[in-house]
Amino acid sequence: MIAQPASKGALSSPVELGQTLVSTSGLRWGGLPARWARFTTTLPIDYLRWPRTYIALTLQGTVSLRYRSSGVSHKITTRPGCIGIWPRAYEASPITWVGSTEVLLVELEDVWLMEHLDNHETIANVNLQHHPAFNDERIETLLRSIAAEISTGCLSGHLYGQSLSTALICLLIHRYRRENRRPIPSRNELCQQALKEILDYIERNLGGDLSLKRIAALKNMSAQRFCLMFHESVGTTPHQYVIQRRIEKAKRLLTLRSSCIVEIALDLGFSSQSHFTSVFKRMTGVTPKKYRASGTN
Repeated sequence: MIAQPASKGALSSPVELGQTLVSTSGLRWGGLPARWARFTTTLPIDYLRWPRTYIALTLQGTVSLRYRSSGVSHKITTRPGCIGIWPRAYEASPITWVGSTEVLLVELEDVWLMEHLDNHETIANVNLQHHPAFNDERIETLLRSIAAEISTGCLSGHLYGQSLSTALICLLIHRYRRENRRPIPSRNELCQQALKEILDYIERNLGGDLSLKRIAALKNMSAQRFCLMFHESVGTTPHQYVIQRRIEKAKRLLTLRSSCIVEIALDLGFSSQSHFTSVFKRMTGVTPKKYRASGTN
């Protein structure tokens, strides 16, 4: 249900079927390409082929889907929260479905994988099994976070997109690799000196666009490996840590009353005052203006 109808033998592209409601194209998004799309059809499709691997999360609606692949018949029903893995080069012929649905589609784009994963061996590991309809709470949480972020214009910046996408890839490799599945070691912490240098760097650059790749490069690591090791060492993702530190610094600046709120927002790397206000209120329970008025220390 996520590929373009084509005549048998033709290659099809999943980006041309359905109505795109919002996508990461053109936004401040450092993660895997994603789009939120609406699909409505009752027509049979003769032949589909997925040129790249897609992860699909049903956000709204229920669809009954029938198709054949490699001589095997499949009959599934997708509902909100249902996840599908459609691997590269997967073919189905024919496909019929009934119903309307809205789906988040995340593309495992080769260029992004090569830039952010450890090495070509790890990239080869992103050879996922076909799972048309399943539930996985942790993967659903990540996909819903991606959907929420792109629906608001990706205001949280590049680091958030990279963190979500890296975490998604790691979980997919852990749980749904096609063969030779082995867990990535969990006992993988940064040494104290390396952690101190990284935290000091973050503290000095809270106003910049702290990309996962840039921070990881401090220790000559891939973004994937760094994200795992940082989480193991600190107990939170790099993005969450950066946001926490920005809010803590914002509290100090608000108390000093030497800068207006919009200046504080922009100096700390937020895209706008409204974005800063939204994040600040979510984390503290009050707006920056009320926090400053209260004189809280």
